[in-house]
Formats: sequence, C-alpha cells, structure tokens
Amino acid sequence: MKNTFLKYIKISLALLLFCSAGNVGAQSFVTWTPGGTIAQTLAGTYTGGTVNITQSTTGTRTMYTESPGQTTLAYAGLSTSGATTFRTLGGTPYTTDQKDLIITFSSPVKITKLNVGGLDAPATYNDQVQFSGVTFSGFTGSTDAIITNNGVGAVLGKASEYGQFTNSTTGVTSFSVKYIPRGGLYSAVTYFEIEVQPCKAGSTAPTLSATTATAACPANTINLNSLVTSTTPTGATLKWYSDAAHTTEVTTPTALAVSGTYYAFYVDTVNNCYSPASAVVTATANCPVNIATVCPAVSVDLSTKLASPAPSGYTTTYHSATPATTANKLPSSTVTTSGTYYVASYFAAQDCYTATSRPMVVTITNCCAAVAAPNFN
Repeated sequence: MKNTFLKYIKISLALLLFCSAGNVGAQSFVTWTPGGTIAQTLAGTYTGGTVNITQSTTGTRTMYTESPGQTTLAYAGLSTSGATTFRTLGGTPYTTDQKDLIITFSSPVKITKLNVGGLDAPATYNDQVQFSGVTFSGFTGSTDAIITNNGVGAVLGKASEYGQFTNSTTGVTSFSVKYIPRGGLYSAVTYFEIEVQPCKAGSTAPTLSATTATAACPANTINLNSLVTSTTPTGATLKWYSDAAHTTEVTTPTALAVSGTYYAFYVDTVNNCYSPASAVVTATANCPVNIATVCPAVSVDLSTKLASPAPSGYTTTYHSATPATTANKLPSSTVTTSGTYYVASYFAAQDCYTATSRPMVVTITNCCAAVAAPNFN
C-alpha cells in the first residue's frame, strides 16, 4: 500500500512538472485594464509582463483608446471580446494627421497574433493602419482588405474589414501603429486584440567586432562565434545562418570552412523566437590545397581530393582558372603540369557552372632532379 501511494505521488509530481514546463512558452492575449472610459493611454498585462500604450509626440490630432473594445463578437477578424480587446478613436477634424500609438512591452515578446477589426466600420472612410517596429511572417484578412506583412487598409464602401497577423519575425519590445489617410480622411475607429508569448531571444541583434573574416591557413576554418561581442540572453542560444530569414543554419560556426555571407541571431528554441539579425558577415575560407607528386608518379588525379560527388543533375568539371568557363575547362581530372586548378559543377540544362572550389596548387616533382647522381664504391 505504501509503495502504491509513493508511486502515485511520483506520477503526480511528474505530471505537475510537465504541465509547468509546458507553460514556459504559453501564449496569452493581453488583458487590458478595463476602464470603460476613453483615455490617451492604456495599460495591460500578459503572462510574464505588462504592456502600455502611449502616443507619439508627432502628429496634431490626439488618439484615444478604450477597453473593452467590443463586448460581444461584433467585428469579424477578432476572436475575443471584453478586456482582451481595445479600440482606438481619433479626435476631430478628420482631415488632420493624428498621433501614432506606441505599444511597449516590459520584456521582449513574440507577437503570435495581432488582429485588427472594424476597419471602415461605417463604410464611409478609408481606414488604413501601418505597423512600425514589427513584421509578421503570416497575414490574412477580409476579401476587400488591402493587406501586407506590416499593415492593413480598407476600401471605401466596404464596411468592417479586418486583418489578421501571426508570428512576428523577431522578438518585440515596442512597436507603433500609425493611421494613414486615404482619400484625405482619417477615421481611426478600429478594434484590436494582441496575443503574445515570452521571447528570451530578446529584441536586440548580436553585436560584432568585425563584419569580415578570413580563414587562417592551412586550417582553412573560421570561428564565427569569436566575432560576437554581446552577451547571449539567458534562455537563448547564439546561432548563425546563411540568410537573413534564418532558414539555413550553419552547423559548425566555430569551424566554418565555406566562404559566404552569414548572420548571427539569438534564438529562443522553446518559443521558436529570434532576435533581429546581426550585421552581415563576409567570410572567406580560400586556403589553397597543396598537392605534390612523389616520384615515380608524374601526374595527379584531382578527383581523388574531392570530399563528395557533384549534386544530382550536375557534372564535376576541372578548370585552370576561375571563374569556371568552357574555355578553361580541362579535358580530364588528371594533370601532368604544375599549376593552380579549380573544381566546379556544370549544369547542362542551363549551360552554366557553379562557383569554383578553393585553389588546388599542384607541384609535379622533377624526378630526375629529386634523385642524386650515381656514386661509385
């Protein structure tokens, strides 16, 4: 009986720990402090932090906010009602520019959803909102909405249009909402809800000591991590990618052996969130491969030095110069003359060559000069 009870306790604790771990990256809608009155500022909370809405110092027309924005699911595009929604209102006259809303979080977050509803609610204005300081990887909206990854606009005569944005491409600490006049009018009566999750990658890009790096020979490797001078945020990991969209990760950043351009990111792997990209780094790993024959050999087969064959659909070619062309293509992989040679891949369907390998410096040893003259007893 005692063992059964202890087993039950262990299972319960394990489940509790599992559930707690699952909440580390929990998404939550921002809950705004309900006031029911129109004000120039608004405060809210989310799992792990707080958020405040203020106004920019630019613009002539005061912006107002109010929560709850909607008390029922009145506007398409919004999935909640009550204190998780707020609405904006612009003062008059409608022909003057208005202040921007500045939304500031107490700690970096990944915005998993930003829904904008009620655009052009009376079908008499051309409402358009544009975000600054945040870009989203996904976006959709009503049929007639004009939508991009950082804003949405209504079409005059089409009431209650909406835009839905998902997954900010980087961690966000602050972003702004700007109303843009269309047809000479601002309306600024729009409804919002924001869902976030913590982003331990932060909202600041890694800083670098240099933006170029050259491999030391003969090792021909570069330690990209040695270029980073900033401290990795707690809970995040420093990673390198060959593109600014962080799609192709560098698997060996401390021993990079391929020339190219690279970007550093802080990555929150739990919440799948990235910091902004660092400045681009141009890496050059071009140490020559030195090959010398050993007598009695008087030729070198360059193909024996390749680590892998050409990709499917390509043919490996050998060249006496770079870039690779048909004019400098060798008849075969075997060379009998000292010189500098390169390897490329040829794609017949488009009659083109890839970039060449690093240089292969071949020395054909003079076997007569390498052997001493005959001697006598």
